[in-house]
Amino acid sequence: MIAEWLETHERQATLAILMTALALRLYMAFIAGVPHLGSDGLTYIEMGDAILDGKPKSFFSNGYPIMLAALAHLMGNADPQPAWLAMSALMSTGIVAFVLLIARRYVEPAFALAAAAVVAIWPTQLYYTAQLLSDVPATFFLAFGIHLALRGQPVAAGFVLGIATLVRDSLLPSVLLLGAVGMVDREGRGDMARLLLAVGIVQAIEWVLQARGVTAAPSAVNLNLLLAVTTMSTEGIPAAPPGLSPEQMAHPWSTYFRFALEHPVTFVLQRLASLYELWGPWPHAGDPNAPRGVAIRLIVGLRFPLLVLALIGLWSRRRDLECWMVAAPLIGLTAVHVAFFSASPRFTIPMEPSAIVLAAIAVQRLLGPALTSAAVAPSSRAKPRSGRRIEARLASPSRRGPA
Repeated sequence: MIAEWLETHERQATLAILMTALALRLYMAFIAGVPHLGSDGLTYIEMGDAILDGKPKSFFSNGYPIMLAALAHLMGNADPQPAWLAMSALMSTGIVAFVLLIARRYVEPAFALAAAAVVAIWPTQLYYTAQLLSDVPATFFLAFGIHLALRGQPVAAGFVLGIATLVRDSLLPSVLLLGAVGMVDREGRGDMARLLLAVGIVQAIEWVLQARGVTAAPSAVNLNLLLAVTTMSTEGIPAAPPGLSPEQMAHPWSTYFRFALEHPVTFVLQRLASLYELWGPWPHAGDPNAPRGVAIRLIVGLRFPLLVLALIGLWSRRRDLECWMVAAPLIGLTAVHVAFFSASPRFTIPMEPSAIVLAAIAVQRLLGPALTSAAVAPSSRAKPRSGRRIEARLASPSRRGPA
């Protein structure tokens, strides 16, 4: 059987998946003709140039502009764009590796390899590798940090997850949720405290950089709050929020919450529209001047069955705190984008590794007996000591959930 062959030749299969993932990403970045720059990408580059010039610009998070600036500095007078794209391709391939390592903790090798293969060819993971945006670096550091946390390396995990929050500040609630879930286990509270302390140290370093004028405090959240309450659908975000007075635009937080209180039905409908645009099975047509075709909309719509499988996988391991830690980005980022808006398929990118790992758990549980002669439950070598301790403390054997 294929599953038995994969388990026997796991190393060769792993190498084949990673090499294929890297080749596909290099193709997308350098050969396929995918546009590398949009308005957001240009803003990131401008922020990086401003950091190098000593005149930082405030808008997005500073992590990705710092990375662009560092590579541009190392390249000297040469064009830094190939180096930026190569970095993106390598990091995106790294995401595939981390999905494999995380999935092996919960499913048999054949299913873990299948999860990695899915990430290797997942459309958004591939397409946005060629875009100069923060999605791939943020996802790389997030997946890397979760892997370290599950391996019992909380300090390293905290610093890596802290970097992820500097690349994309919307990841901070997910990182805090991961730490909070880990705190449920009494024996793991010390580790989680060290993890969160390391995250705090990274945040403090960012604050120092801002105080010294090396970087500027991000300000995009203010615009996002205003956009969140000015339209029922976030498809095609305007350059400036329509229908708001200067006073409302000057106080985005109060404008957001006042709108929620004064127009609760409309506010709820906006949030539901945002949820649909994030995970719905049939995405909007996109840019009216270049609408998505049926095939593209079907491909983007794959996110919906992925979400369904991920939720099944999470429910099947609902008594396993580690699975809730893996699910933290899925929960945290969904909440963030529902609260704000979901205007692009790329907003699911940081959640996709977690979703695919959880989906692999569901697929093994639903189809495992028909696909492999191996046991459905994870092998003893794939089950970490910390995971057993957490489950043991969470529930007695008679009440423990399905493995």
